[in-house]
Amino acid sequence: MKRSRWRCLSLLLGLTLGQASAQQTSTQQAQGELPVQSATCPAVDETLISLQVGDDNRGDATALISGAGILISEGGLLPEEATYIAETLLCAGNSYVRLKPQVGVVFSPGNQQIVVTPAPLLLGQHDYDLATGSLSPSTRLPVLRLTYQVGGRIGLQLATAQTEISPEVRLGKATAALRLRGQYDSSQPQSTAAQLGFRASYPLTRALDAEVLYQEDRSVTSSVSGAASGFSGLRLTYHPAQVPQLKSLTFLLPTRNTLEIYDNGFLIQSVDALPGRVNLQNIPLHYQKGEISVRAVSGAREVAHISYDLGSAPVSTGPQLLAEGGWLDQHAYVGTQLNWAINPHWAMTGAASWQDQVGAQLSAGVSASFDPVSLNASISAVLDAQNKLQAALNAGINYTLGDYGVGGVVSLPLDNLKAFQVSFTSSLNRSGVNVTSSFGYQNSSQQFSGALSAGWQVSQQLALQNFVSVTGESSRFGIRATYTPGPNDTLRTEASARPSVSYTHAFNDATSVKLTTDFSGAQLEYRSQSLVDAYLLADTSGMAVLNVRGALTLVAGQLSAGLNNAGNILVVHTGVPNLRISLNGQPQGRTDAAGDVVLSGVDADVPQLIRFNLDDLPLEVSVKNNEFSVRVVEAGVYELDLRDQFTVSRLITFKWKNGQPAAEGRLVVGRKTYLLDADGSAFVDSANRDLPAELQFGDEKCNVLLRQLSEVTCQP
Repeated sequence: MKRSRWRCLSLLLGLTLGQASAQQTSTQQAQGELPVQSATCPAVDETLISLQVGDDNRGDATALISGAGILISEGGLLPEEATYIAETLLCAGNSYVRLKPQVGVVFSPGNQQIVVTPAPLLLGQHDYDLATGSLSPSTRLPVLRLTYQVGGRIGLQLATAQTEISPEVRLGKATAALRLRGQYDSSQPQSTAAQLGFRASYPLTRALDAEVLYQEDRSVTSSVSGAASGFSGLRLTYHPAQVPQLKSLTFLLPTRNTLEIYDNGFLIQSVDALPGRVNLQNIPLHYQKGEISVRAVSGAREVAHISYDLGSAPVSTGPQLLAEGGWLDQHAYVGTQLNWAINPHWAMTGAASWQDQVGAQLSAGVSASFDPVSLNASISAVLDAQNKLQAALNAGINYTLGDYGVGGVVSLPLDNLKAFQVSFTSSLNRSGVNVTSSFGYQNSSQQFSGALSAGWQVSQQLALQNFVSVTGESSRFGIRATYTPGPNDTLRTEASARPSVSYTHAFNDATSVKLTTDFSGAQLEYRSQSLVDAYLLADTSGMAVLNVRGALTLVAGQLSAGLNNAGNILVVHTGVPNLRISLNGQPQGRTDAAGDVVLSGVDADVPQLIRFNLDDLPLEVSVKNNEFSVRVVEAGVYELDLRDQFTVSRLITFKWKNGQPAAEGRLVVGRKTYLLDADGSAFVDSANRDLPAELQFGDEKCNVLLRQLSEVTCQP
């Protein structure tokens, strides 16, 4: 009867795994039921054994062990391992298989165990394209967001205040936002004003964004001219960003496993892989230089790794093009800009603009990088409203060899060659010592300038730095010492034209206080970056400064507070409440009662490092990884489900039928075993709820049912 149940369970497991494996790309042919052949069975009784295939414990199985070899019950193999079979025999109504010589089979009589050594080369190749696993924008989550900033300064004879709020609505890929801004200055009462702004954006395609802006003040910078201005109009951005990828990483996998792919130690993706030759394709690379490692979850071992170096030059991204037109400071205006990293060695830039009653501007540049030398050259021209032309040529070179570096720049006005400028720099960074120097000459004024700075990391706690700068009109000299007695305290003193001493204490990652004194007085600064960014300064002159900024975001009925007020939105699901989270090292608040948190300010095509604070984890919760690196590819709202990374357990006390605790016993749930303490208790994964299990102690066994209870007794 037991063998019959085992055979039914094996067939059901084989059917389920067969359906799952059919979804993967594989060179192995689809397998149907294993053929049963007529042959002579060995004249031996079947033996109940424990079957181990590689790192995978298959549990109990039966075998026929004789001098002619070992036959294993058919259900001990998974469907994808069918090519291991040399022949199949029907013995006493049960199917047994003999494995090929390339597959190792060893029987240990002492513990009644058969260990099968996999031969993955027999199992074919399985391809997994990781480019398809990147996050995609959610189309089901409308977003309402309110960003705010309130600040002010008050002194004995001065008071100023600034307030800014910006409500934003995002639906699908479309975004619309208002901006209301007010300011007050007691020294200029006539400058008190309220100003209005509007912005709407929509990605026309994956690579083309459109944005409409209206501003009443000089707060929006022209993307081409770079000047702070009141730009209003239409802006189009073309950015066919290409995420750098590792084309292929191939290795052998002995048994079916979940693979976790890490980039520089941060988990970027996971794949359920079949055994055989595994080929991971198009692995996204998040850094200029690093290492890709692949870890098998079952067995907790590394199965492959490879280092990569994209070079110091930018990766090819395709041409980045921007065009805008409208009004700039109430004058008609058009402009365009180009940035293009052609390949890891060559890049070019260009910009052109025209503004009514101001004139036209044109610039173009090219740079080249061939380690250890990098070169750059650019030309710029300005044609003003009176048709007067000014043009200049700039060129530079840098040479880096190990810890040393030198460079030079020359600027040559084409309309006045005698007004040229030159500068030279050098640097050394070695064994805790860094030295930088610069020298410049301006021919039009015939003035020289120079600067020298040197730093020495004396120990982990003490660092010294001095600096000297000299120009034709002034000179500066100073020495700075920084002492860090502990991870939360920093003492800094500086001897210069304005000597000072400061002490900083960090209460945690988000809150710090700083006291600074000099000959003019003292000032105290306080900063807290949690749900809001609050900054307070007070000094002995009677001046006080207060700034508070933050953002409130409502996504699918969930209201959250954060610091960032730009970029995309990432909704992270953890299933663990009150868990602190940071984005790229910046605190972002805590998860809510459902274990969710909303992250704002997520930039597209930039690696985002998400980290959880493990100090917040309750005793009954464990986590596989607390750091994750993700990349979003376009504007929108994203969801990242990390609930499978957290395991929630509950403490259960187990008792035998007579009511006595199962002290020092074992609880077996499927293929997982829990060791019980002296009270018969253990933390058991909550996912095992309502599953049958077996309680064991020596030869004593009984069945239990894992219910949502703190105490479980053997079933009658």
